[in-house]
Order: sequence, then structure tokens, then C-alpha cells
Amino acid sequence: MRFFCRLGWHGWVREGGRAVCPRCRKAAVAERPVQLRIVSWLLVIVVVGSVARAVAALNARSVVYLYSLDDPRTPTNVIDARSVLDYSVFAGFATAVVLAAIVLALRGPLSAARWAALGVLCTSLLGQVVYIGVDLADDARGSGLVPTWYPLTQQGIEVTLLLASAAAVLLLLHGAVRDYFEEGVVDADVAGDDLGRALEAVRRRRAAQR
Repeated sequence: MRFFCRLGWHGWVREGGRAVCPRCRKAAVAERPVQLRIVSWLLVIVVVGSVARAVAALNARSVVYLYSLDDPRTPTNVIDARSVLDYSVFAGFATAVVLAAIVLALRGPLSAARWAALGVLCTSLLGQVVYIGVDLADDARGSGLVPTWYPLTQQGIEVTLLLASAAAVLLLLHGAVRDYFEEGVVDADVAGDDLGRALEAVRRRRAAQR
């Protein structure tokens, strides 16, 4: 299992107030900041919201597909509604799967996980800003394409995802979170004064690199 540690995928657990990997016995230099704990919960909200978004779109899509078979009088509306719903299903499940893996990686100071989270969240935010302006209530619901509950549900989920994603991005850019990831890891089995000297050496090296 140490192979995963060499790739940077540690099995972090809490030990003595720090994140420690029991496989390779590496420990985080800095304490896990409270801002990062909030980020983890925000990402869980985004994951759950993304799944809810995809499930709601799946239910609405089944109605659209049935309508397209029974009444092809409005092909343009049908095509547009299907495209929007297909995108919502794909984006919802894809975002949930990727962020679920990132949430696990963010338990320890894996710098790549922080950058991956920022990249996924910023991409998701851009999609949400565009998608939140797409309202299926005007043409699609008027033609009976989607259930009456879907447009309002869609907008509510998108607003929730937008706020949670934006808050997570801001916290990931916070100085305490940045320092936690930049300070990295040391040998967890170094004891006493040796550990203190090791931590100071790491911090001096980080400061010299800035």
C-alpha cells in the first residue's frame, strides 16, 4: 500500500492533533486549519447537491423522452430540453465522483488535491453561472415537456451549488489553508526536540523558496 503513498495518496488519520499516514508514517507539519474542515463540509454539500441535480434531471428527462415519442409537434423544444437535461445529468454525476475523491485526498496536506479542488470548483462555478440562466419553465413547461416541479427545483439546486462552491474556493485560497498544504509532511516517528528541529527546517526551506 505504500505505493499509493509514493504517488501522494496517503491514508490520513488523526493522531495527536495532526494528520498522520499509518502506512508510511508521514505526518503533516502544520495543524489542520478550521477553514479546511469547513471546506470539506462544503464539498460534501456540493457532492450531494450534484447528485440531487442529476437525479432530478433524470426524472425530468424520462418525461421529455416520452413526450417526444407521443407528440413530435415541437421538435425544437424537445431537442433543447433534452440537451439541457443530458448536460445536467452528466455534469451532476461527474462533479460528484471527482469531488468525492478530492474530499478524501484533502484530509492531508496533498498540495495537488488543493489545486485539483480549485480547478474543479472554478470549472463547476462557470458551468453553474451559465446553467442557472437556463430556465426550462418558459417554453418547455409551457409545452408540457418537463414536470411542473422541475424548473424551481433546478434553480434552487443550482443556487445552492453556486454559493457552496464559491465559499469553498475562497476558503481554499485562505492563508492558513495555503500554509497547511505548502508546509508538507515530516516523519511522524521523529520524537521530541528532533521533531521540533525538523519542523523548523521545513518551514525555513519553505520560506526561502518564496
